[in-house]
Amino acid sequence: MTTEIWGLIPLKALNFAKQRLAGSLAPEERAGLFMSMVRDVVRALQAARSISRVVIVTADRDAYGSLASDHVELIDERPGGLSRAVEDAARYAGERGATGIVMLPGDLPLVTAEDIDVMAELVTHQPAIAISPDVDENGTNCIAVSPPDLMRYHFGGGSFHRHCHEARARGAAPTVKHLPGLALDVDTVADLAWLLDRLDETPVHSCTRAYVISHDMASRLGHPHNTRSLSRKA
Repeated sequence: MTTEIWGLIPLKALNFAKQRLAGSLAPEERAGLFMSMVRDVVRALQAARSISRVVIVTADRDAYGSLASDHVELIDERPGGLSRAVEDAARYAGERGATGIVMLPGDLPLVTAEDIDVMAELVTHQPAIAISPDVDENGTNCIAVSPPDLMRYHFGGGSFHRHCHEARARGAAPTVKHLPGLALDVDTVADLAWLLDRLDETPVHSCTRAYVISHDMASRLGHPHNTRSLSRKA
């Protein structure tokens, strides 16, 4: 069977992005930081050999319209939350020829094309589900599914374990893959501090790297020590 894997990115309205950083960053800085991370995620998907097309599902087309291109499409998010948005986007991809999807959020500043290719390779057969959790094995930072409409989604606290349960219920024992580039999603000041500690690990062309350096975030936030570790790997 010929495989065609699509990348999916669900994005909330830009003015609501990164609310948990409100005590440290101004609204325009939170929006700027999030957009920088989104651009890095889109670039990684475009650079991945395994990805045929990228779909962004959002209710904020005005904010993200600049991301559209020949291979990046924006579709409208219906009311119902993140899980419904991902299910709608997966169905949309499947109806247009995708044999599988790789879904990831827009706030993964360390993700690489190689990370995405690893996840896509795990779902080149059907049925198949692969999950990459966050560093705490609580949330789901990337999920690859084939066929695209195989499962329902359960985002929110504890989503990693709920998605593993859902996969088994669908007859597809999940492959769990720990990848450092997928483990850090920036939601809190502690997450941002962890990223600042590791800026040298980001590509020199990283939009996120350029943004945090140009806004002098390391010195402004005091560059606090963060003990979180990404040493676990599959």
